[in-house]
Amino acid sequence: MKFALDCPTFFLQYTSHGLGGELNVPIILLAVAKAMLNNSSISILHLLHRAGQCADELFAANFGQDLTPRQYEVLRAVLISGSPSQTHLVDQTGIDRSTLADIVRRLVQRGLLHRKRTKQDARKYAVKLTEEGRATLASAGPAVERMSSHLLAGLPNDDRETLLVALQRIVAAARN
Repeated sequence: MKFALDCPTFFLQYTSHGLGGELNVPIILLAVAKAMLNNSSISILHLLHRAGQCADELFAANFGQDLTPRQYEVLRAVLISGSPSQTHLVDQTGIDRSTLADIVRRLVQRGLLHRKRTKQDARKYAVKLTEEGRATLASAGPAVERMSSHLLAGLPNDDRETLLVALQRIVAAARN
């Protein structure tokens, strides 16, 4: 038996000479396959990390250095919130303050966001999408949807929903 993980295509290739062939299964099923074959404990931290790495690689293959997953998420959060403070974006995205400040700074430099001090508190910044930011977000949206569909393609619809709910619960529990 042999496992090979191919991040750009997000498929685990499982080869078994006893079965006489290869079986390609989505990376999301990696944990199940390893548990069944090895009957050993699985490091959820490592699997989440690897899944994140693979998702980042897929994102980079589609967008290059033009946009990162975190930058996309910040732009999306700004669109949803209107003109949020950076503190609000920290709460909404889960990105830590210093990283978010750096992301916002880069997006401002690229002309995708406009940042100004809030009227209520001169120490805080509010950010707003520029027209170029809106266009970038609009053009990236369909590709992000295709990548998400690709990542979940091998799972039945019920399992997709279960996975998304489970990941949301993990994130919520980690915040508490």
